[in-house]
Amino acid sequence: MLTFEFVNDSMNRLLREAVGKDIGIAWKNLKFTPKPHQVWLRAINAPASSYPITLGDAGHNESTGFYQITTFSPLNTGTSQQNQILDSIRKKFKLGLHVPCPEDHSLRITGVDFSQGGQTSLNDFAKGGIEDNWDVNFITIYWSAREPR
Repeated sequence: MLTFEFVNDSMNRLLREAVGKDIGIAWKNLKFTPKPHQVWLRAINAPASSYPITLGDAGHNESTGFYQITTFSPLNTGTSQQNQILDSIRKKFKLGLHVPCPEDHSLRITGVDFSQGGQTSLNDFAKGGIEDNWDVNFITIYWSAREPR
């Protein structure tokens, strides 16, 4: 199994558990049309680097990367629902969490960041990030995974 595959599957599963089945999620390379006037999410997994952590053919490698979740909320609807969703995600992806994954593999959360997209000034920050007709916020979960070679 590829690192990207087991990390992606594990993180996607956690996200679905965090927000429930009623929140729409745009997954990579799958067709998605957001429902009008409803909050929805987009999730991407981005592996960054792999390093050997032991020597020899039978050792382990460690990979790092991030999993970014973007929340989209209709403009002029306030932030209450979006904040509840972000809080549910933050609680599920706790810093230091060991995420369930295949045997002989490990996956843990090493960092969690929150940001509003698109701000370049204090005025932009106050109104948040905007993409088309959506207010957007991001939560980025940094991860570290280990797998046998």
